[in-house]
Amino acid sequence: MSRALSYAAVLAGGLMFSEAAPAEQSRWDGVWAVTEYAEEIIPADGRPVPLTPEAQAIYDEHRAAWRAGETAFDRTSVTCVTPGLPRLMMMPYPFEIMFRPRMMVMMYEWNGRYREIPFSNEEIEVPYPTFLGFPRAQLDGESIVIETVGIQDTTVLDQAGIPHSDDMRVTEQLRLGADGETMENRITFSDPQTFTRPWEVVVNYRRLHDRELKEDVCIDRIERGLPAIDRNFKP
Repeated sequence: MSRALSYAAVLAGGLMFSEAAPAEQSRWDGVWAVTEYAEEIIPADGRPVPLTPEAQAIYDEHRAAWRAGETAFDRTSVTCVTPGLPRLMMMPYPFEIMFRPRMMVMMYEWNGRYREIPFSNEEIEVPYPTFLGFPRAQLDGESIVIETVGIQDTTVLDQAGIPHSDDMRVTEQLRLGADGETMENRITFSDPQTFTRPWEVVVNYRRLHDRELKEDVCIDRIERGLPAIDRNFKP
């Protein structure tokens, strides 16, 4: 199935938008990419990630293995499983936003992943953890705030292997730049089992004009001896 057909199937499979988005909302629509890719997360305050002693020990082991070229701890690097959140939002590959009443959809070039994010004031129910968790979005002034819970603890937050528990809550605050050509994502992590306090990272994106998402098959790269996530990828 082509990428265009697979995206059409996503929309047809329950994301039917019967109303056109207001002009100020449709400014979010389009293809975006990070302005600068970093393999390791750097907290916004410049301090180390506030890990508990137990989580710090796990992270130290992961990071040492990663630096030695061993990535068995990271299932994404080994078998191309979905990398979880917010890692999917920090990769060098572009993604497309489709913003409509009651629903926001993010389609990612990397391995054809996508997120369906309903606008809701209801509490999020988590029947079981998944790679991308269970999200809800709300409008907050000029920002879109996305809360996600129920993210599987088998995922890690970056290439170096920052761990987390199933109880982690990720809050993304998306805000467009004044000209609509840039976007900021202020991401807050809360997980008392893993972190001693909530902490933030800020990711910036640029709009890509005349760029469509291309087909990407992660496992093909691995079979050719290439990395699942190409740090030198240029969108």
